[in-house]
Amino acid sequence: FAEVFTKFAFGDAEVYNETSNTYNDENYFDMALGLALGRKWINRKGFTLETLVGVGRNLFYDEDSDSSQRSSASARFNVSVGKRF
Repeated sequence: FAEVFTKFAFGDAEVYNETSNTYNDENYFDMALGLALGRKWINRKGFTLETLVGVGRNLFYDEDSDSSQRSSASARFNVSVGKRF
């Protein structure tokens, strides 16, 4: 299966200030839009196993002003085990 996903992230990142040669903590908020591919298996007793791998692009990332601690991409991995009723 395939799915489109959104992912929200916020936090603190250290940003280097070239004029004062110091590091400053800055708050950030970002939202990623991406695509994931997965597979689901169901056995005869109703137990399920699902795997998912996806990648998305951070929409508010700015390469010139953002720190090296942040990335322009966002990954998504998932493994789930369940039971159908």
